Amino acid sequence: MSIFHINRKTDYAVRVIVALARHPLGTRLSAKLLQEETLVPQAFLNRIIAQLSQGNLIESFPGPRGGLQLARSAEEITLRDIVEIMEGPILLSECLKEKETCPLAEACPIRNRWGGLQSTITQALDQTTMSQLVSELSSLS
Repeated sequence: MSIFHINRKTDYAVRVIVALARHPLGTRLSAKLLQEETLVPQAFLNRIIAQLSQGNLIESFPGPRGGLQLARSAEEITLRDIVEIMEGPILLSECLKEKETCPLAEACPIRNRWGGLQSTITQALDQTTMSQLVSELSSLS
């Protein structure tokens, strides 16, 4: 069993954002094209689009000239943004939620370790932008 786990829906959401980020800001892609580019199952795609839209990472435009586009530049969207929209706040252990959660909060060396690990994870996610992932993808092709 895994303690820290990114679910499939989050993986798919990253694929969707990276696919949109590969195009100039303001470029609209149809949901059908996004599905073809990302290979995200249609049933997941609609829910992911709704969540990313609610989280203000993408914008949706109806109609024949509609489609989906990033709500802001790929340089401004981090992996943490996507993870927290899809998964909720990053919390490695319940004891990190509030000091009152643990009766040993101040004197607990384990809490400090979990806090350090959580900080490392969130910093790494904050430092990974969608433009970086697009660059890495381009260098692989």
